[in-house]
Amino acid sequence: MDVKEIKSSILHSGDLGEVLAEMRLLAGNQPQLITGELVRRMVDIGSDYELMRDFMLRGYADNQREELYRKLLRKAYRLACDWEMRMYAVQAGHPAAGESPLHSDDVKRMLEEYVAELGIGNLQLEEEPLHMGGQSEEDLRARHLKDINAVFESIVYSFQWTQGDEDFYRSLLLSPTIDINDARMLVSAVMLAAMMEPDYHKLNALAGIYSMADDEELRQRALVGVAFAMPQGLDMLFPEYQLIGKRLMDEEKCRKEMLELQMQVFLCMNAEKDNERIQRDIMPGLMKNQNFRITRFGIEEKEKDTLEDILHPDAEDKAMEELEANVNKMLDMQKNGADIYFGGFSHMKRYSFFYTLCNWFVPFYPEHPGLSQVVKKLSGSKLLDILFMNAPLCDSDKYSFALAVASVIDKVPANMRELLELQGGLGPTVENAERQSGAFIRRSYLQDLFRFFRLYPQKTNFPSPFDYQHHPERFFMGNPLILSSEEMDETTMKLSRFLLKHNLLSPLMTVLDNHENWEDADYCMMEGFVALKCENYYDAQSKLERSLEMRPGNKQVTKALAQAAFHNGDFDVAEKCYRSLLEMEPGHVGYELNMAIAQVNNDQRAEGLQTLYKLHFEDEGNLNVLRGLAWGQMLEGNLEQAEKLYGKLLQAGHDEDCLNAGYCAWLFGKTQEAVDLFRRYLKLRKGDRKQLLADFANDARLLRLFAKSDVEQRIMADIVCN
Repeated sequence: MDVKEIKSSILHSGDLGEVLAEMRLLAGNQPQLITGELVRRMVDIGSDYELMRDFMLRGYADNQREELYRKLLRKAYRLACDWEMRMYAVQAGHPAAGESPLHSDDVKRMLEEYVAELGIGNLQLEEEPLHMGGQSEEDLRARHLKDINAVFESIVYSFQWTQGDEDFYRSLLLSPTIDINDARMLVSAVMLAAMMEPDYHKLNALAGIYSMADDEELRQRALVGVAFAMPQGLDMLFPEYQLIGKRLMDEEKCRKEMLELQMQVFLCMNAEKDNERIQRDIMPGLMKNQNFRITRFGIEEKEKDTLEDILHPDAEDKAMEELEANVNKMLDMQKNGADIYFGGFSHMKRYSFFYTLCNWFVPFYPEHPGLSQVVKKLSGSKLLDILFMNAPLCDSDKYSFALAVASVIDKVPANMRELLELQGGLGPTVENAERQSGAFIRRSYLQDLFRFFRLYPQKTNFPSPFDYQHHPERFFMGNPLILSSEEMDETTMKLSRFLLKHNLLSPLMTVLDNHENWEDADYCMMEGFVALKCENYYDAQSKLERSLEMRPGNKQVTKALAQAAFHNGDFDVAEKCYRSLLEMEPGHVGYELNMAIAQVNNDQRAEGLQTLYKLHFEDEGNLNVLRGLAWGQMLEGNLEQAEKLYGKLLQAGHDEDCLNAGYCAWLFGKTQEAVDLFRRYLKLRKGDRKQLLADFANDARLLRLFAKSDVEQRIMADIVCN
């Protein structure tokens, strides 16, 4: 049994005696990992348990026995978490982590002295070189980077916190006496630590920072930390998690921001798919219209082709239009939440800058010691200021871009250098109000995190919050401790609609499982929508009918119910639904068409065909009307007329009509033509004999009408598929 299994055993069996026996066995097998304080704690828990057993053996009554037993289980679980954290630390090259944490007074003094020394330097005259305590500002910042990384890693690999640790770090990170960038970085360290091993003290510190911080970026980082680090299934042993979740989610603003955060996470997870789309659909057009080329001597501007100007005088305008259209496609993707820069910058994380763990989480600022050589190379340039203030990049990509530009700046043509220094030269600038909004800050921070969890060389120790496919528990809005309301409230409905729209059915079903209530119209509606998406039409119809009973006249439900009933062949219900929809939206062509088709299939062919003729007269080019008319004529037995209509559809290149055209030919006695059409249909669908027989079963009413028996259907399927 390993440490993870011991933790699971504590939660599920709660057998302390067995757990202690397994701990002792594992400690004997791995003495290099469980030393010092960990051994003492294991011995203390064992001694307390032996004392409990001895009291019970002696016949002493103890009304606190259950509570004491639970406390020992809590201690055992926290010990197992620290044991596992030590394993992570050793694997990452931090063998002393947790055993000798940095003293809180030393951490506070170091962070505050840095701010004080910088402040003294800033009081000096600008023309004088800055010297603080005998060292330059550059040296001071370089030394501080080493110090802050040590604090960062000490927190990341820290053991379970005490109440004192929680109070200290919450107070420290909210303190105006430390540098705000240090606070923002260290709140990320607390998040990583709480994600690696659950710790309610770390989580409560993050919750407190979110509730009390004045700095919006610090607030949003703390919120992300709470969302990503909130565990599932621990609240029975540690009810503290319930209290943290309830306290936060009782606030309307927190519910709103948690919902927005979850949506942003799912959009961020599409970064690799978005990059594939950009490379496939957009980049070829952008590269085709570039007026420069990259050579081994640097970047060179292409010379204009004067002959091309003579032969095609409008070519340049067309090229510009195409370039603008491709750029607009990318901007539209970005507005919709896509991470359009991941593909390009994912290859730019190999600089030594990213060997330092805390640099993945540091906000961008030009004075960062890792940019000292960049600043010298770009002396007099506004590029770093533009990156800092207005560039639409996350912090990680800003550092990558600055390092990359510095390495090639000597080979960049003068006109391109000028372009880079213009407002907008790095893409659309971000206005200050937007840059300070919670939504923008969260999106940028999530992009930093996505790059870290995808690209950091030692990422295996850190559980990625973006990997919900393999770890569905990382879908934090599916965690009952966060979204705990029993009914489908406004937050739950907004989330459910988002998940349904983006076809994220697995997390949507998690939300619904947490809110099961068949007396709730919204719950029945969403269950029906999911069943419809999964093509489970019978379930969809029953659930949607139940929802409509509780909330008559709901347009969304009526529309979905019509679709489900249509697939089920319940044309009576479908017709009623489309009639109701037409009362809500008179003259809606789609509803008229579908109602007419339902009538045609519901032995009201005369009325249905009359509507179809009217719609065809009003819009002869509407192919859906043409399909409905062809189907109605076939049901009426007007096969010659139906054949002509299907001929028009096939001439227009719509092979999806081959199945119904095949029926028409078969019913008309043109068997070979029917076979050819069925084969075209199966080729399009990549189907087989089973597929064709399933289609025959779906259209059994038509085939029975023309006396095509089951035997004939099977023979036809054999002919088509052989």
